[in-house]
Amino acid sequence: GPGALIMANSPTARCPHIAPFLSSNGISNLDIMFKAIFGTTESKARAPRCMVCHLHSNRVHACLECVFIGCWHEDHIQNHARTQHHFIALDLRRFHVFCFHCNDYIYDESVDAAISSHAKPRPLTQRQTESHNLIVADGSNNDALEAQRNVALWHYTLKRDRSGLRGLRGMLNLGNTCFMNVVLQSLVHNPMIRNFFLEDGHNRQQCSAHGDALCLACDMDLIFESAFHGETEPYAPHQFLCAMWSHASHLAGYEQQDAHEFLISLLDGLHLRCGGTSSSCQCVVHRTFGGLFRSVVTCLRCLSTYTAFDPLLEIAVDLTSMHASILEPQTLLDCLDGFTQPERLADKFLCHHCKSHQFSTKQLSIQTLPVVLTIHLKRFKHLGTSQAQSTKLANYISFPIDDLDLSRYVSSSSPNVKVRFGEYVYNLFAVVEHKGSTDTGHYIAYVRRHSQWFKCDDAKITRRTEREVLSSQAYMLFYIRGQS
Repeated sequence: GPGALIMANSPTARCPHIAPFLSSNGISNLDIMFKAIFGTTESKARAPRCMVCHLHSNRVHACLECVFIGCWHEDHIQNHARTQHHFIALDLRRFHVFCFHCNDYIYDESVDAAISSHAKPRPLTQRQTESHNLIVADGSNNDALEAQRNVALWHYTLKRDRSGLRGLRGMLNLGNTCFMNVVLQSLVHNPMIRNFFLEDGHNRQQCSAHGDALCLACDMDLIFESAFHGETEPYAPHQFLCAMWSHASHLAGYEQQDAHEFLISLLDGLHLRCGGTSSSCQCVVHRTFGGLFRSVVTCLRCLSTYTAFDPLLEIAVDLTSMHASILEPQTLLDCLDGFTQPERLADKFLCHHCKSHQFSTKQLSIQTLPVVLTIHLKRFKHLGTSQAQSTKLANYISFPIDDLDLSRYVSSSSPNVKVRFGEYVYNLFAVVEHKGSTDTGHYIAYVRRHSQWFKCDDAKITRRTEREVLSSQAYMLFYIRGQS
């Protein structure tokens, strides 16, 4: 077994591996890991458990190259090091660094300083570990084994119909990460994104950033490999979670986050890594989700109009009416009608025709339709700066599964008006639903494979009826342009 500590900073140090690790990954990786494990001012420290056996008493170690947490006695951290080639880990009870190359614990001043900067956390006691749970198998109290049996059962049934339904694989909840899982499931089942990664649109082995600490496209490529590899048991997207923490530090930690905010941050990261630089970007994100809004401002004095065009990556619709004389929306089309209604602006603008500041109205329409349309139903009303000051709108909004016709929302000046009718019609392929309240809620996703619907509830994947999908309290809807 491992012996005494090796002094990595001493001239006679026997471990040559910690310095290259720190130089390639940076101390920032350690800061992110410690923030998640030991907590911040926003999130209290929780006792870590092994991601495989979910025990906390088997000398748990954290991989310092991703967010995998495994125990020593059952060889789960050792297996991770061997299969992932991640060789530096931290003992979360004694806070010693272990090098699997040297098969020994080492001491490094920079790592020790990083630990000290996080308020010198005390080793976790048995009482602490019993009252907190950092890593769980799914978002409920169900046994992980039950979840795996559930997945195996439906997968066995589907195997016989030979309908090519690979990619339906559950994702373990890594501690309030249902918001991430539903977004990843929506992307895994997005035909445009799926085809891009499965057709080697981004090869992580040949990526120019290969070996760097962060490339979200590489980690997304790994997600697709995990989903379509043919395995049936749920998997843990821990490496992707760590990459997102690096890309969007405000999402770091094991607190519940907003799935919509996570999606926007993720698409931004993929855009940056897939060659997105110019205003007419042709990266996979903009080819998939990109369109154009047309905004027309009308002077209320002289009726002069001013037109501008803005990028479209989603449509965010209100669930309450902006006008007292108009009934509350009950359908998705009601919401879209409200989105494209003229709105009187509170502030005056400078009308060049009147040569003075005047009141005006603003009306939005769609100039260019995207291939994939994301509709965000604004269920959360923020009353202050914190999530605790938010309220949720729980009203039901009906939506179509097939044949969502957007023709009446397209600008009359759009070249799309000359295109055949089918270009306006969209079909649903994924739904993200938020259940519960703002502080105790849970995210699930419904995804469509051919004519069948499946519910993705963290580790559990179950077949569902179209009626259940239609009755869901949708938070995000994902439509793809249909074929006529």
